[in-house]
Amino acid sequence: MGHSVTHRCDGCGYEALVSGHGDAGMLVETDTVSCGRCRSIVDVVIRWHDRARYATPPNCPECGAHAAHLTTWVSGGPCPRCGDRMPEAADGIEVLWD
Repeated sequence: MGHSVTHRCDGCGYEALVSGHGDAGMLVETDTVSCGRCRSIVDVVIRWHDRARYATPPNCPECGAHAAHLTTWVSGGPCPRCGDRMPEAADGIEVLWD
């Protein structure tokens, strides 16, 4: 079962509801990435369990940017908008997904 939580920037208040690391549900595996084009943090599907890993990396689900604009992001990492840290928000949303 996958797990997503709200991450909030200490500096500018930007929020993202993401896993914050590689994650997996019953059907998919995801990874959390930062998009350099739209400056968002998003989870992208990297593999459906009934298929081989994607031959080409995924695009940004927010702006459609090519995978070259995406970099792996880990919980507590830098905000894509101001560079401050983005820990899990104590008062944020928590979602369990499958």
